[in-house]
Amino acid sequence: CNAFDEDEAPTSEGKSEVRTVLHFHPKLAPIKCAVFPLVNKDGLQEISQNITADLQKTFKVFYDDSGAVGRRYRRQDECGTPYCVTVDYDTLKDDTVTIRERDSMQQERIHKDKIKMYVMEKISRLDLYSFEYNKSASKTFLPSGMHYGFMAQELKEVYPTFVQLN
Repeated sequence: CNAFDEDEAPTSEGKSEVRTVLHFHPKLAPIKCAVFPLVNKDGLQEISQNITADLQKTFKVFYDDSGAVGRRYRRQDECGTPYCVTVDYDTLKDDTVTIRERDSMQQERIHKDKIKMYVMEKISRLDLYSFEYNKSASKTFLPSGMHYGFMAQELKEVYPTFVQLN
């Protein structure tokens, strides 16, 4: 599976460790988002649970409040969850949360009321490829001609001589 990857990622102590990641396309990931309170006190759990309940109306969400936040990120990376939301003390002040993207590990702050739209926008974006396929050269199910779809790159990897990306 081309989605499986291991790379080096920094720890909170500044060291490097192996990170296992399933790079599912966000549209295909079984769990779209995970929500974490930074700590299990001061009302952060309640806010996190409310965010989780709201997001679960739209897509599959995982709530996790056990262990260090870095370990929670790693667990979600292994599951292929594309976005993680962390509720922290700034959330209490300005209603913003940190949202982390799995593949780049980039983080940004957004208002907690905009999480659903943010994730929905991100998962709805598809890398749309067009490709030419020659059926006479292969015994597969695709008809000859032009095709469009986010799986074109994957098909190119499986059938390199029969698929030409445009």
